[in-house]
Amino acid sequence: EGVVSFTSNSVVTLNVTAATDLETLDITGVKNTAATPVAPAISFVSATDLTNLTLKGAIASVTATGNGNLANVTIAAAVTGAVNLSTNTDLTAVTLTGSSMTGLTFAGNTDMENLTVDTAWTDGTLSVTDNTSLISLTCSSDNLENLTVTGNDDMTTVNFTGVTKGGSTGSPSVAIYDNDLNASAVDTIEDPAVTDFGATDGGSFTSASGM
Repeated sequence: EGVVSFTSNSVVTLNVTAATDLETLDITGVKNTAATPVAPAISFVSATDLTNLTLKGAIASVTATGNGNLANVTIAAAVTGAVNLSTNTDLTAVTLTGSSMTGLTFAGNTDMENLTVDTAWTDGTLSVTDNTSLISLTCSSDNLENLTVTGNDDMTTVNFTGVTKGGSTGSPSVAIYDNDLNASAVDTIEDPAVTDFGATDGGSFTSASGM
């Protein structure tokens, strides 16, 4: 049996291709000493034994996809790029407090029930799709530029009250549909100069779901 647990507070590069027995990774990334310093990129794809992933410090990007036993992810790192957590079918706990990134893709994590996004970003992209057991999504990350929330069959609650401003365009792209969100009342304000459901139409929902 190979290494099953690895912890380090100063990781410049990380190659896990041979770490097939790794169950727990807890690292603090640091940038290298190149003319343009670069932090380590973290990628776990179909790592069948990985159960716990904790990242701190400086990280270039994070990809964790298709890891069937991954249950816990904690990211408190300054991630230069984006984070992709997808098709991890045993994932039940994600903590992003203290992190920063350009975007988060969270898709096909079929055991996850509650997701809180409290990272920091500039012109951030958040995509939460096809998480069939996800009940609630809470986001308090300002500067959100692109938002997609679709195909989450059990999602009955969304909470964006902590988001006080969008990205630099001031007009974020938002797509929320094909979830289990319900409105008790809909108040529409139509712009007669455009076709139905045009970009300048307005309105509001009355709903316990948070829409």
